[in-house]
Amino acid sequence: MVPPKANTGYPDAVFALDYIRMAEDFFQAHCDLPPRAPPDWPRYSMACHAIELALKGYLLLHGVPEKTLMSKAFRHSLSGLLIEAETCGLRIGTQAADVINLLSKVHEDYRPRYPRLSGEEVLTIDQCQPYIDELLKAVRPKVRAAPFADI
Repeated sequence: MVPPKANTGYPDAVFALDYIRMAEDFFQAHCDLPPRAPPDWPRYSMACHAIELALKGYLLLHGVPEKTLMSKAFRHSLSGLLIEAETCGLRIGTQAADVINLLSKVHEDYRPRYPRLSGEEVLTIDQCQPYIDELLKAVRPKVRAAPFADI
């Protein structure tokens, strides 16, 4: 693995592969956790974080600086990250985009991380799994094909 970029001088895009690897790890953690009664917040948290990391990895690859991705405009906004990724050429199905947009508010509000009563309905995370997998399948080959992927 590449040392932290503060010590390397590498461009942000080099770290896209690390983001994708972490996205895959978080998605695998989501899959490996035993299912619980909906909404199954631990698995929800892993899945949403996988989406965030995958989108950020894709954007790093396309020249969006990490500092920009950490700004309030993008930080945990799956919708904002998705819009920017689509602007940079990411193509996923309409249903996958719709699911990511529905998950965005839940993720931005930290609902999977902190207990609270909101009265709002949420998707069950198992309904979302095929669409998260679709996102990863769209992003993974683009990042792995990048010239720095064998570093």
